Amino acid sequence: MGIFSKLRGFFGNEQDLNKRMANAVDFVKIGLYLHIHTTYKMEYGKEYAGMLAAAVTNELFLDDPSNERGKEFLEKPANKSKVIDAIKALTKNEEIRKIITEAIRVKATVIFGEKGKDDPLVEKIIVHIKKLKDIGILIPGGDFPEPSTFIPMATEFLATSKKRAEGVAE
Repeated sequence: MGIFSKLRGFFGNEQDLNKRMANAVDFVKIGLYLHIHTTYKMEYGKEYAGMLAAAVTNELFLDDPSNERGKEFLEKPANKSKVIDAIKALTKNEEIRKIITEAIRVKATVIFGEKGKDDPLVEKIIVHIKKLKDIGILIPGGDFPEPSTFIPMATEFLATSKKRAEGVAE
C-alpha cells in the first residue's frame, strides 16, 4: 500500500491528496522562480532574469517551457549553460536544496502513483533525479515528505519568496 493510500483517511481521498500535494509543488515552483528572478535581476536585468528563472525552474522540475520565448531561450547554448550554472549555484543554499528535494520527491511520487511504474514518464523522472543528484542539488536520503509538513512548508516558501521579491524580506 502506497503512502497516499495510507494517508487517504486523514486527508480525504487519494485524488484530493494528490491534487493538494501537486498544488504544493506548484507553490515551490513559483517561489523558486521568484527567488531566482530576484537573485539575478540586478545582474542581468528584469527580462533576462525572468527567462533564466523560468528555465531553471522548468529544468529542475522536468517541465517544458510554456511558450515559444522559453523554447527559443533554451535553444541558445549560452543560455542552456547559464541554466546549469544557476542550478549549481543553488547547491550552496541549504534551504533551497531542502525545498527542492522535498518537492521533487512529492512530484515523483505523485507521477508514480498516477501513472504506474510502466509509464515512460516514470523512467524519465528517475533519470532526471539521478541527474539532479549528480549536480548536487538534491539532498541524499530522507523520507517522503508528510503532507502535514510539506504543504505548510511549500506555502511558507512561496510567501517568503513573494516578500523577498517585493523587497520586504531579505
